[in-house]
Amino acid sequence: MNSTVNRRDFLKNIAALSGVTAVSAALPALAESDTATAVVPAAEPTGYHETPHIRAYYRTLQD
Repeated sequence: MNSTVNRRDFLKNIAALSGVTAVSAALPALAESDTATAVVPAAEPTGYHETPHIRAYYRTLQD
């Protein structure tokens, strides 16, 4: 009986340490992504908008 309890405690500790390791490995990546998103300006609006390239294309169609 005692070996069963020790085995269960061992497996619980392994599972807990695996979770801690996974979280600690992910923290630097999360910190970098938060910093990067704070510096990047807001994305341009989506949808149709005329650009100089599109206007030049329209001018070729009129000729």
